[in-house]
Amino acid sequence: MSILSVIESVGGIAGRIIDRVVPEKMKEQDRAQAILDISAMLDERDNMLVNAQRDIIVAELEQGDKFTKRARPMIVYTGLAVLAFNHALLPFINRIIEWYMILNERSLNAFTELTAIEMPAEFWYVWGGVCSVYAVGRTAEKRGARGKLISWITGKDGK
Repeated sequence: MSILSVIESVGGIAGRIIDRVVPEKMKEQDRAQAILDISAMLDERDNMLVNAQRDIIVAELEQGDKFTKRARPMIVYTGLAVLAFNHALLPFINRIIEWYMILNERSLNAFTELTAIEMPAEFWYVWGGVCSVYAVGRTAEKRGARGKLISWITGKDGK
């Protein structure tokens, strides 16, 4: 979206507001000034929202709370733990239980396999996205790229 189209859309919103609120006998110059004033107020509001969002992100990154700073690695570690449990540890445990029952001459009908941990699809979407971004950032870092974005992605100092 170009800056001109943004200005036109804000001006269009302001024009519609003026058309509804202000009398029809208003001079064209006064109408144009009112549109400019409303557009300036809308721009100021948008700037305040963007600045507030920026301040929140900066505050989160600069705080001393290790858990919040480590939320991204926590998502990665949780996904790895679930994958390891479901596809390595759980089948191993089930086989040990089966062998135990066979060796002790117990009926396998009484054996109920332990079931895998089911994570919602949304978790795997987030997990895949986080791992992908991290992999791209680490690859760029290994190839010599430096900067704030790479530091933010990899969680390392840009030094």
